[in-house]
Amino acid sequence: MDLLENEKRTCLQVINQYNHKYNTAELKKMYELYDYLNIQIDNETNPAVKLQIKEDIELLMNYLMPI
Repeated sequence: MDLLENEKRTCLQVINQYNHKYNTAELKKMYELYDYLNIQIDNETNPAVKLQIKEDIELLMNYLMPI
């Protein structure tokens, strides 16, 4: 499984570098989604939904700003 996980991580890095280098429409949509999710989390009252939105934001941030 380690090999598969490494390959997955490598693929995501390549796609991420491409999107950032060429400032693609996909990247712009992801930033718009990030803004939208932040508005939704501020307006949400259900704790379970709020937690799911928070997890979605974290996943998106891992793509937009990798470590």
